[in-house]
Amino acid sequence: MKVRISVLAVVLLVWPLCAQDALTTHKPLEFTLKGTFNWGAVDGFMQTPAGGEPGTSSNRRPTFDELNIDDVAFYDAGLKIQWHQLGFLGGYQFIRFDESGVLSQPLISRGVSFAAGDRVKTKDDFDWYHVGAGWKFSLFGERLELFPKVEGAVLDFSYKLSSPSESVSRSYAKACLRLGVEGTYHLSQRLSLNLDGAASVPISNTPQIATVMATVNYKLLRKRAALDPTVFVGLGAEWIDYEDNQKLANHIRLELGPCVTAGLSLSF
Repeated sequence: MKVRISVLAVVLLVWPLCAQDALTTHKPLEFTLKGTFNWGAVDGFMQTPAGGEPGTSSNRRPTFDELNIDDVAFYDAGLKIQWHQLGFLGGYQFIRFDESGVLSQPLISRGVSFAAGDRVKTKDDFDWYHVGAGWKFSLFGERLELFPKVEGAVLDFSYKLSSPSESVSRSYAKACLRLGVEGTYHLSQRLSLNLDGAASVPISNTPQIATVMATVNYKLLRKRAALDPTVFVGLGAEWIDYEDNQKLANHIRLELGPCVTAGLSLSF
């Protein structure tokens, strides 16, 4: 009986250590590629004047609603390099619109007038890319990982609006600085919860890009291999807002969310 009690005591002492080891097995240098599909509701507008002159654009128009844009599927790809606690990251997000609608009221954009009842077609890009770095902190026996990060981002905006008789277009790229933090809580060796959020530093004449995403992640392999795949699903939201300092500002706003997200990451 004493032997059984002693064995049970050893098991109870050793099991948590083994579980912890299973959760905290990391390579000193690890690369992670990630691809994500997102789908969600859209709101906002694209105020686009000509040379910043008053009267060359309708206020906060055209809206996505009047262009018949209610939702969008968009994609992003990312790379993360983790070297011990130091991490480097980068990514590119593709947000594209290609839609048509009928104007219910007159519209001025880029100094060109469109009449009520005109059928218009639009092609718009809100692509943006980012590069940055962060530092990983491990808590509670590495069950919880926090990754504060700083990154530079560039919004690559393109706008085209046309009717049977008129056409306007505008494009520009604007940079910003973003701060954020990513948190991962390991429920087991294969299952984890992730919350990732970041936002631009409020600097004049720079785009404000804010993102938040919560996912459930599941490793497909029981044991760590040279190539370690993970699938994830979750919810998120995103806001892009840019307003310059002209008399009549270039002012665009894109609100995405709530968004459903799903994807695959490969670590090696």
